[in-house]
Amino acid sequence: PAGLCGMYVRNGPNPQFDLGTRPYHWFDGDGMLHAVELNMDGGGIASLLRYRNRYVETERLLLDQKKGRTSAPIGEMNRGNPGPYDEIRYAAEAGETDFKLLRGTANTAVVHHNEQLLALHEGDFPYSVESGTLQTKGRHSFGGVLRHRMTAHPKIDPVTGELIFFGTSQVPG
Repeated sequence: PAGLCGMYVRNGPNPQFDLGTRPYHWFDGDGMLHAVELNMDGGGIASLLRYRNRYVETERLLLDQKKGRTSAPIGEMNRGNPGPYDEIRYAAEAGETDFKLLRGTANTAVVHHNEQLLALHEGDFPYSVESGTLQTKGRHSFGGVLRHRMTAHPKIDPVTGELIFFGTSQVPG
């Protein structure tokens, strides 16, 4: 229809490395954004139709690229090997509480809120992404307020526009 325009963005796991015989769980796949952009002119003719995709450049993806292999901690844990989980854990800074954050894959969902496109994963902060290019800006802590992991399935309140989510911490208190 005439006047139809916008961008549809989806997120999903796309392993960057061949696992060979190592076990794989789809939670371990690296986050890849896929975007379809469409603009229709007043006569209903497509003036723009574009597809693009890009990995979310998470700290875990960059770490795996340096190693030349994927961490794949969930697949390994399912096989009884918890070692890779330690590889993806963030170390707490001196004097800080260790919230047991993991280097996430940002592979679960996306949400657009407050002019931010966020790629989400259950074990880490969201990653902010430039909506026009899908270029990763970095981890997003909502101005330093978020200190623990958050759900990858937040909701936007239709009345107030607030982003509603829950977070978890393995640290008591």
